[in-house]
Amino acid sequence: MNAAAEAAIPEAQEMVINSIKQMTFNDAKQIITGGDTAATAYLEKTNRTALFNKFLPKVKTITDQYALAANYNSLIKRTNLLGITNNNMTIENYVTHKTLDGLFNTIKKQESYLRHNPAAITGKIAKKLVETLN
Repeated sequence: MNAAAEAAIPEAQEMVINSIKQMTFNDAKQIITGGDTAATAYLEKTNRTALFNKFLPKVKTITDQYALAANYNSLIKRTNLLGITNNNMTIENYVTHKTLDGLFNTIKKQESYLRHNPAAITGKIAKKLVETLN
């Protein structure tokens, strides 16, 4: 399952950059005046669904290679018939959601660190960010 998560992560960069480029003045104001993870909250709000849809096929391709995943999904389908579960409980949905949780938690930790340690933001990093946004 880690392989599925790792295969999907590179897809996130372009989507995150696009959401930054489309940020409104109010979004920027809320990020600046918000809490320690306001920027991450914005990125998650504007990207989570699209990232889920982008990651899911990659995760499914990898999880389909394991008998455990097929057995689990088969069990879920049978319990759906009884009304106990729903189709959103597949192993690939679970792995995809956990991948996104991990991604956004990592970003939150970094954002919080940088907000409390502004000296850690070097000119080199700022320059790279500006170059990426142009």
